Amino acid sequence: MASIQEMAQFSDKEKATIQKAVNEARNIIPKETQLVNVAGVMTNAQSRVIVLSKTHDWKGRFMANPTNTIGGGGDGTFVHEGATSQGQLPVVVGSKGAVVYVETGNPGKFEKMGWTEIEAKLDKSGNTSSYEDSETGATAAAEIKDFGDKAALIGATFDSIMA
Repeated sequence: MASIQEMAQFSDKEKATIQKAVNEARNIIPKETQLVNVAGVMTNAQSRVIVLSKTHDWKGRFMANPTNTIGGGGDGTFVHEGATSQGQLPVVVGSKGAVVYVETGNPGKFEKMGWTEIEAKLDKSGNTSSYEDSETGATAAAEIKDFGDKAALIGATFDSIMA
């Protein structure tokens, strides 16, 4: 297998970028709500553009849709909302509860990937996730943090290990 999915051991650069993204997510999460909300900030730390190809709501809805295109060095955001009884709130490539999962690589792989496969990968993940794709040189790292009783914040970074 050319790629690695693992529980995250972040580099100093990833830690700093994720913490900055989590801090920015605090500014976009709705205040005082009866519903569970997840706010996320994704940073594109590489020079290539990242393009959103699809989203999927297992439960709930996007209050602020994910950014469609994130230029090099730019940020994208989203806010997802679900009823308190719904539990799972998939975001980024996926999250549920206090679990996050990220993956990167050849875009064709994601077009073929089904949501059942993503959910299975979420079940094996934790509150941090990182991924390195040796074929494309792309990397991804993310962390999800509880933010009170009815909220979570996600910080994610996407980069490249190849020049």
